[in-house]
Amino acid sequence: MSQQLLKKIEGFRKAKGMPILTLCKMMDVHNVTYHRWRNAGKITGAYKKLVEAFLAQNDPSITVVNTPTTLSQNTSSDIAVIGIACYYPGASNVRELWENILARRVQFRRMLDQRLPLSEYYSDDPKATDKTYLTKAAFLENFIFDWGKLRIPKKTVESTDIAHC
Repeated sequence: MSQQLLKKIEGFRKAKGMPILTLCKMMDVHNVTYHRWRNAGKITGAYKKLVEAFLAQNDPSITVVNTPTTLSQNTSSDIAVIGIACYYPGASNVRELWENILARRVQFRRMLDQRLPLSEYYSDDPKATDKTYLTKAAFLENFIFDWGKLRIPKKTVESTDIAHC
């Protein structure tokens, strides 16, 4: 089916006398993707539905047979999956993060001397070497770095600057 679909889109393009770039702009597909299809001799993946929809909309004379997919027929293909899996300053979970965002809480605080002693590293000049012109930062509190779980060698962890942990 995907080989036939490529033949149909090629036939459509040639019948309309349009260059590949124009067709790709109409389908909202990068021209490199189109050339990959041609090199492979078929259209695969999610692009099948995109090309089928494009042909159905722009050339009713071309009949496209829907191929079975893993989604059921009554399931919408417009799905957004959103997930958060990070650590954030001032938030120990996702709910606290969104509360901070909605309340427009600023999590930047004066730089801690344990992290970076400003008396040694601060300069008003942003171009000064080995100095910082910033006095505030956002810090993760109660964060424990599990180097073993991430398979980082112990010697690497021991040689890492504590300011980066």
